[in-house]
Amino acid sequence: MHIRRNDVVVIRKAITGCKDTSRRPVGQESKGSRGRVLKVLTDKNQVIVEGVNYKYRHVRPSQKNPQGGRMTREAPVHVSNVMLFCDKCQKGVNVRIERVPKDAASGATTHNVLRYCKVCGELVGVQD
Repeated sequence: MHIRRNDVVVIRKAITGCKDTSRRPVGQESKGSRGRVLKVLTDKNQVIVEGVNYKYRHVRPSQKNPQGGRMTREAPVHVSNVMLFCDKCQKGVNVRIERVPKDAASGATTHNVLRYCKVCGELVGVQD
C-alpha cells in the first residue's frame, strides 16, 4: 500500500454512502477535497481520512456523557478512493516508488522506500 499515516491525500472520486463534516453525502461536490490520513488499516485496504466520511452514533445519557446525543467519528475509506497530494503540482498524483538501501551495521538488508510524483518528480509524502 502506498499510503502512510500523516500523508495528505485527495479524495479521488465520489464515495457513496459516506458523509462529510457538513453532514452531506460525499458526492461530486466533495471530489478533490484534501485531508490528512489518521490511520491505515492494511488488512482491509482502508484509510481513515480527517474530515471525510463521518459516521454518527446516538448515545444515551450516562454519567460519562450526561447530555447524550449524536457522537461523530471518522469511518474508513477504501484506499482506491484516495490519491497522494503533491505540493508542487497542487493535485492528487500517482507515485513512483524507489527503494534505497539503508546503511545497516547489523548487515541486514533493509530499505528506505521513497515516493516520487510521476508528473514533476518531487518527493511526495512524509519523510522519516
